[in-house]
Amino acid sequence: MTYRIIKQIIYGIFYLLLLVGILFAVYLYLIQPEPTCFDRSQNQGEEGVDCGGPCESCAIRELDPIRVLPGVLLSVPGGGSSFIVQFRNSNATHAAKEFLYTINFYGSQDELISTIEEQSFIYAGEVKFITHPNLKINPDRIKRSEVLISNIDWVLRDEFPKPGIQARQTKLEVSTAKSDRDEVIITGVLSNNNSFILQQASIHARVSDRIGGLVAASKTLLEDIPAFSEKEFSIIMPISPGLADNELQFDLYLEPLQ
Repeated sequence: MTYRIIKQIIYGIFYLLLLVGILFAVYLYLIQPEPTCFDRSQNQGEEGVDCGGPCESCAIRELDPIRVLPGVLLSVPGGGSSFIVQFRNSNATHAAKEFLYTINFYGSQDELISTIEEQSFIYAGEVKFITHPNLKINPDRIKRSEVLISNIDWVLRDEFPKPGIQARQTKLEVSTAKSDRDEVIITGVLSNNNSFILQQASIHARVSDRIGGLVAASKTLLEDIPAFSEKEFSIIMPISPGLADNELQFDLYLEPLQ
């Protein structure tokens, strides 16, 4: 092999490498997609893969999702229904300051009958239930329901502490004054143990029989509860006749709304 041929080979390799370099630069500039927080690569100063730095916190990425327990649709004497949905946040370090939940009700052919869309929140390590009373939904038409959660705003628990509120002197009575149905009446006092006015507080109630079967659910709203003071509340729910006070039990969820 002559010196001239060797020189041509060397020049050929040089120009080939130069061409490859130019093409690779064009690829990086024009073809390769911009780094994102969803490309499964640690390529833009993240602390981990797709988290930290310009992306969502790695601590939040590793949180357990808010769990939705099976909802219950109750028939209400006189027509309509009530729905109870329960959420569980198993994260002791983080609260969801806000999230969106959507309830879909489906018929026998899996057709969408009705939808409810609401905003809510949940404190760190909390289990909460929410009632939706007075729904214009015939339970006989509903085959199944689903609850979907989205748009969760996670914060550290100290950034979203639970206000100090308490329900006292609570009791349940059954009224038989109406001819077509009985009524459960839950009364009590809500205490605001904080140094600020509680603008609003929803009190959710669910009533069950001796074996734990749900028979009624509803809620009430209190407003403008001064600091270190109390307000009385009552929640009235229609039930089928024949159940006595001592056959029923209830629990409450206190939902402060700031």
